[in-house]
Amino acid sequence: MTGYGELKNDVSYEPFTLDQPLYSIDAKHPFEWDTMQARDTRGQLTVYANAIQATQFRTHSFSFFINKTSCRLIHWSRSCAIVTEAFDYTEMKWLPMFFW
Repeated sequence: MTGYGELKNDVSYEPFTLDQPLYSIDAKHPFEWDTMQARDTRGQLTVYANAIQATQFRTHSFSFFINKTSCRLIHWSRSCAIVTEAFDYTEMKWLPMFFW
């Protein structure tokens, strides 16, 4: 498995949100926080994924994003990223299962 992780310790760096309705007319970017820190974090995650896929013959890669006690798993392909809902990795066993 090829992948990487990113850790932040401030909720303002949370790049994704699932709190807004997915297809809300009022939501400009329903899946993304529109703050400078969130955009920087998304850009950082994307650069890492692009670097892996540009230098290696990979169809996809995986990553995890930890912010305080919440974690998201991300599956990157050449056309999109699939992101899980945030979960508390100190109470849920999903992060060790991801590495297993």
